[in-house]
Amino acid sequence: MLYLGHFSFERLERHRRSSEAWHGYFTCVVEAAEMDDALTHFHRLISTLRETDGELFEDVTEVHLEACVEIRSVPRSGFLAFYNVLEGENRGGIATTIRGATDREAVAVRIGSPDEEDSDEGHEVEPFVVFQRTRGRHRRPSASARG
Repeated sequence: MLYLGHFSFERLERHRRSSEAWHGYFTCVVEAAEMDDALTHFHRLISTLRETDGELFEDVTEVHLEACVEIRSVPRSGFLAFYNVLEGENRGGIATTIRGATDREAVAVRIGSPDEEDSDEGHEVEPFVVFQRTRGRHRRPSASARG
């Protein structure tokens, strides 16, 4: 069975690009026979990533499990696996995908990112979906959001 683990963390030290403390969220995927095995795999994976990828968990002392999702089957239309709302304006951040897997095991596609890998310079990310602003609830997204 596949398991998604959604985790959160805080950096103890201030990040070199800001005087503010940083925090973050990440998701891991493992295949396991049962939930306890998946949790063991998550622990091992996160520990290994901490040892092998120095900057990934730099200044992080604790990682918290926000949710563990057991995927028994996937509906054709897909499903929302994790949703998080943060107070305040989005002030930017750092994101990364697929650590601990080879290109043969998983591939990530980035939309609107610079051509250079691991660029330290910021860039504008174009939205994937744009909704029309509506006052009522349950309105359908604009045509640009549906593809």
